[in-house]
Amino acid sequence: MNYLYQRYTLKSNITDLNHCIESKKLNIEKTLIDYSDVEKSLEERVELKDMLHDVLQNGDTLIVYDLLELSSDASELIKIFDCLFNRDIDILLCKYDTSIDKDTDTLKTVRLLTDLLEKDKEEKALKSGRPKGRFSKSKFDEMQDEIIRLLKENISVSEIARQLEVSRTSLKDYINSRSLKDIVNSDIKKEFAVIPKSKCEEQI
Repeated sequence: MNYLYQRYTLKSNITDLNHCIESKKLNIEKTLIDYSDVEKSLEERVELKDMLHDVLQNGDTLIVYDLLELSSDASELIKIFDCLFNRDIDILLCKYDTSIDKDTDTLKTVRLLTDLLEKDKEEKALKSGRPKGRFSKSKFDEMQDEIIRLLKENISVSEIARQLEVSRTSLKDYINSRSLKDIVNSDIKKEFAVIPKSKCEEQI
């Protein structure tokens, strides 16, 4: 079944959402509206937790405009991914015209999250009156595939820095700013074993 999720306070681009749904000829069984404030943490968002635990079932598809509607916090998104992917629930992102699921390549997910974090950083900078901010271009961008591969092999940051012949401190800052270690450690790419609903509830 297909469920459309909308974060009411973010006022999603309805035109783009409708175009995505129509172009893919999707039958929407239900629209789920989340009225929670954007400043609330995942634990405080009752509507979203109810949806994840009680509404969505194995094999369903969750349709959202972009990841920012689910959360602007990478660690919260990882919890949501774990909860959904362990039950074979796919996420269709209309903004990117792409889906992510338990088999999605880690690098693709990293890039989606990086885009989200950049967007959230820009919006926070505008609200505070500072010039628009983005992640600065880094020499590590060209090494990102290799960094992710080594992290997945459980190689320490110090050893990766040695192999790449770069500063450990600079590399660690890069990994943290892109949330690479957290994302890789969540095992997004692997085939998830189905977990009981109770475990999903413990995560979120």
